[in-house]
Amino acid sequence: PRAVDSGPVRRSMPEPSTPPRQTPATQAQTARRPAPTPQASVSDREPSTQQSQARESAPPSQTPPQQADDTPPPPRTEPARAAPRLQVAAINQPYGRNIDALRDLTSRLLLWARNDKLPPTAITSVARGEGRSFVAANLATLFARAGKRTLLIDADFRNAEQHRLFGLDAGPGLAELLLGGADWDVIKQIEAVPNLYLLPFGQYRGDPLELLASETFADVFAKLVNICDVVLVDTPAGGRHTDAQAIAAQVGAALLVVEQNDTPLSAARELADAIQRAGARVLGAVINQA
Repeated sequence: PRAVDSGPVRRSMPEPSTPPRQTPATQAQTARRPAPTPQASVSDREPSTQQSQARESAPPSQTPPQQADDTPPPPRTEPARAAPRLQVAAINQPYGRNIDALRDLTSRLLLWARNDKLPPTAITSVARGEGRSFVAANLATLFARAGKRTLLIDADFRNAEQHRLFGLDAGPGLAELLLGGADWDVIKQIEAVPNLYLLPFGQYRGDPLELLASETFADVFAKLVNICDVVLVDTPAGGRHTDAQAIAAQVGAALLVVEQNDTPLSAARELADAIQRAGARVLGAVINQA
């Protein structure tokens, strides 16, 4: 005779927690019962209006901002989000011919300073369009890549360009810092270049020369110099106005940028003499082949 397959053998002892069998009627009643509403956990509950307002008004950093009249901390370590494509040749094309020439100038300046710190230097030119902001941005990048904590200050209130070159917002910046409307966190770290920090000029509709020639600028600038190895200042063109001379006098030294076959030699000498009469030292000139 053949064995009949009766399926798997079930245990004869019921489980202790086996619920009683339900009849079709009880199953229908159970199906009609509404499922209990789960109570929201702490993380699922809607925040109250007061909590939302408190969160919105809370500062992004837990560290309380310092006042402008205190000693500034080292530049913020949280990098500022820059544009994917920066308009700085030393970053995009670090081995181009122009950058090699600026790299040689960087080495010469570091050898000239030797064991001392390079003096804070204003980058200026006779006229607009001679490559002053280009030289300032790329020199700052090369100093930072040489291991120097470098701060680039945009003091060109007539045509501020540094924030655009590094893909950052226009402000707040130096102007707001001098007016007491901003803290030291307006100094932005450039994510693509370690050791490089930028202080944009900001947005100010008054007479910025009064700010840059004031004692407030001298105090703030002195504090910034103490926390950085190299400080470069991009200034307005100095051919028609006294802006560059006034800023260079506050900074202490200047580097002239002249465009080859375009900048008159007499105009460059006149600007250099005016900067020296203002009390600043002229370190030399950069011939830009634009």
